Amino acid sequence: SKNDFWNTKMPEKYKILERTYYESNPEKLLKYCKHLVGNKAANQKDFEDTFKALSFLKEKKYLEKIKEYILVSNLTESSKEFLLGLNLYYCKDFHAAIPTLQKVIKTNPLNSKAMLYLALSYLHTGEKEEFIRSSELILPEAEDIFNAVYFISCALSKQKMLNIGGYPHDKQISKEISLILQSLIDANKYDLVLEINKAFDELGFYNILSYLPLYMSELFVR
Repeated sequence: SKNDFWNTKMPEKYKILERTYYESNPEKLLKYCKHLVGNKAANQKDFEDTFKALSFLKEKKYLEKIKEYILVSNLTESSKEFLLGLNLYYCKDFHAAIPTLQKVIKTNPLNSKAMLYLALSYLHTGEKEEFIRSSELILPEAEDIFNAVYFISCALSKQKMLNIGGYPHDKQISKEISLILQSLIDANKYDLVLEINKAFDELGFYNILSYLPLYMSELFVR
């Protein structure tokens, strides 16, 4: 861009990929994803954004293809190991993702992303206690998915929260929660989703996150 303001801003790559999907253009989405991770300058966040975007297509073969790009990337071995675990998570091979992510955490216990997806892998295998235990060890980062996992963990452990009203990033957190619950439904964990939904209601989370009822209604309609 020749605009002085926008010329210094980094593009929100995931937003571009997400919008491409919602424009019903899967071919262009695949093209963008391959371009994003298929060059030597690709970083860990580029791969994370690609996995998340390709998961919309619900085609395991596209996600598995990205594994080839991970192995030839210029990333550190630690980042590659984490991304291989993340690849297994998005391929819905949760049982295989768990030991891979555990290996990453053993090398670096402060890897918050690895701990986050380890917790989510436990959630998808129905190991609720392991999910709660792992989620309590997460060092939260700024991304909304960390707050989404926190709310789900509080729901399953029946932990009440103060109704502060106007929760920061309310809409984005609610959306991330709905994406996680949609993934649980795809993994045939419908009873678990109903349990979480019931806890959200009983603990007053629908009053804390004002957008959450909308996203949950849309989820159940689908």
